[in-house]
Amino acid sequence: MASGSRTRPKPEGIVVRHRRFCGSADGGPCSCRPGYQAQAYSTREERTIRRTFPSLSEARAWRQETQVAVRAGKARAPSRTTLAEASEEWLALARRGIVLTRSPPRHMKSILVSVMFLAWVWTSAPERRFLHASYAQPLAIRDSLKTRRVLESPWYRERWGRVFSLTGDQNEKARFENERTGYRIATSPRRLCHRRGRRLRRHRRPAQDRGGLLGRRP
Repeated sequence: MASGSRTRPKPEGIVVRHRRFCGSADGGPCSCRPGYQAQAYSTREERTIRRTFPSLSEARAWRQETQVAVRAGKARAPSRTTLAEASEEWLALARRGIVLTRSPPRHMKSILVSVMFLAWVWTSAPERRFLHASYAQPLAIRDSLKTRRVLESPWYRERWGRVFSLTGDQNEKARFENERTGYRIATSPRRLCHRRGRRLRRHRRPAQDRGGLLGRRP
């Protein structure tokens, strides 16, 4: 009779995922609660679908269900979409009004959209032009100043300073430009209608302004 302990065979299509500081990394016994990554191969797409579970039974059940779904054409591997491709798709949907930012207050909407997004776009497309409007002009100016500070920071200039430079003749709080024809304008609805505000208000109430749209003043 052969001596020695028998090792348990590894489950097919399932990989044990130990924690970063687990003792098994140094060849010792496991000192963590590992996860179990189930894998199902899609021959149609020639890619592997993966998902990690806290228990081996859950991983086995998911793998079996996914294999059946793959053979039936109901499961697909995740696409290899790059960050640039995803951003272009998001911009196209945002222009059509399909994608909107609905995050609650204090969740960095202004930082991500009104400050960092332009700084990221100009790293590869400095010719892009932006019009940022807020309900209050001071808020629009605030985000414009934050964006300009990012663009002029040593960290940013060290990495993307060769792509573009801000022009000196148009570098204001509400508007700044780069030499690649890209610019950022900060405004508000009240500022946009400042010069024509009275005329617009008059046109909104034609029935009360007989001498405006509906007739001439004597």
